[in-house]
Formats: sequence, structure tokens, C-alpha cells
Amino acid sequence: MDITFEDAPDIQAVICRISGDWDWDFFYETFERFRAEPRAQAAQHLIVDGTGVRRINIDAILNLKRAAGWAAAGSIHFYIVLTNRYIRTIYYLFIRIYPDIAPRFHLVDSLDEARALIKPTP
Repeated sequence: MDITFEDAPDIQAVICRISGDWDWDFFYETFERFRAEPRAQAAQHLIVDGTGVRRINIDAILNLKRAAGWAAAGSIHFYIVLTNRYIRTIYYLFIRIYPDIAPRFHLVDSLDEARALIKPTP
């Protein structure tokens, strides 16, 4: 699994690109380090590009509580780019189980769609 972060200052966002076979421990370790960075604290939007994820474990739903806690603790909006139907199903379960944070999550088909939904702030 590989995770990279790219700044998108024109829309006050950070783009997170994830590829390879999903590893929950690696995901959480990487995000813990990222959350401590000043750019993570300044970002209003996080675009998570999961189009490069090849495989995710079947127990994925059991690992979502921690992600929901992170989302609930902040005010950032998440734009999730997914094309895999199985992973989209996990996303739908996530927002159904944690409805309090669902309004800040947006499922999109492409990075272009995510950028279009984010309004630049002057």
C-alpha cells in the first residue's frame, strides 16, 4: 500500500492518493503523522483518491470506528473518489453507521468532480 499527500492550495485542500492492497495499520499510522502536520490542520477539504486501491480486506467495516472518530473531531470535508463497487459499498455502510458525520463526506467519481464541488474561497 502506498499513500501520498499533495497540496491543492487553489481550493484549500489536500489530495491523498492511496494505491495497492489496503492495510489498515499502515493507513492509520500514515494518517496519524499527516494529522500532526500544519498543512493538515489548515486544510478545509481532504480529497481521498482511492481509485488505485486494488484489494481491501473483508473485515473493513470493523476498522471504520477510528476513522469516524477522527472525522467527528474535526470540521474538514472529505471527498472520496472510488470506482470499485465493493469499496463503494463499504463507504455506504460507513456513512449509514455514522450518520452524524455523513454530511461532511461526499462520494465522487473523479478528482475533477471533487475539485468542482469545492468552491474556492477568496
